[in-house]
Amino acid sequence: MDNKVAPAHNYLMRIVATESKEALAEILKCPGAALQLVSKVNDIYAPELEIEVKN
Repeated sequence: MDNKVAPAHNYLMRIVATESKEALAEILKCPGAALQLVSKVNDIYAPELEIEVKN
């Protein structure tokens, strides 16, 4: 996937509280903001998964 910004933008707009959507939309106009925010949100809220690949 070459474009990582659009999926990050969509993800953030889906998970943000309704009352904060307008403010987030303004922040996301800044270059690189979506990817930085996704990284931070996932660091804080995403569960730690143990993934094992078997052949």
